[in-house]
Amino acid sequence: MTYFSLASILSLFLFLKNFLGEIFSRNFLQFFQVSPSSHQSSSCPTAKSSTKSENNSICSTTKTSSNSTIQLDYSRLKAEHRKLKKYFEADYKNRFKPLPINETVRRLCNCEPTSLDLYISKKDKLDLLDEGLESGNWDVVVTIIQFIKRTLDNPIFRSILMERPEAAQYYVTYLKESGDRQELLYTLYGLGRIVEATMEEFKIACQHKDPKKKLDSLRHCLHDGFHHPDLINERKFLEEWICLLETHTGTK
Repeated sequence: MTYFSLASILSLFLFLKNFLGEIFSRNFLQFFQVSPSSHQSSSCPTAKSSTKSENNSICSTTKTSSNSTIQLDYSRLKAEHRKLKKYFEADYKNRFKPLPINETVRRLCNCEPTSLDLYISKKDKLDLLDEGLESGNWDVVVTIIQFIKRTLDNPIFRSILMERPEAAQYYVTYLKESGDRQELLYTLYGLGRIVEATMEEFKIACQHKDPKKKLDSLRHCLHDGFHHPDLINERKFLEEWICLLETHTGTK
């Protein structure tokens, strides 16, 4: 359509060339030379506008996606924060609250860290001891007995051992293995196990290397425990041994 119009105008230009002159014709041609460029320039803003619109659309989509990701991450962090807050609040409230007794004994059996000091009442301590005895774990029972001895008065502790012979035997065995002779003798006499206490005292006396110290300890044994009816024969033997030591050391 544009080319047909141009041809018509050129024909008209040839017709009017004689009338308008060379200068007018040049200006006329320049007009048609500028016209295509004007068409081109008029189309460029449209292309640029379209490209700019597409870029704005992409930027808007990217920005929306980024905002959604940030919002999602924030929501997750907020949820984790709430969980941790509840956990620490519960832990703070329960830090002075003892675990169930069976759970504490289970941890002791598995050598897991636990605290016995949270069991304050005598009843809780006795229940703890009974649960330990039921487990049959020697280390657990001894640990609980030591805890009870440390936290209760001595008369109450002795009465607990007398009421629970199985626990008393655990404790006596522990004292023998640990070498705490004085506590062993005190415990055995307190439990009324006179014969066993006397024989343990006799063993201690025999360990003295100094003859005079040994003699003094044997005399002490003779007057303390060897009056028991079950130790009549042993008493006679001890009296003879003391006489021999007195003769050997020259003391009476």
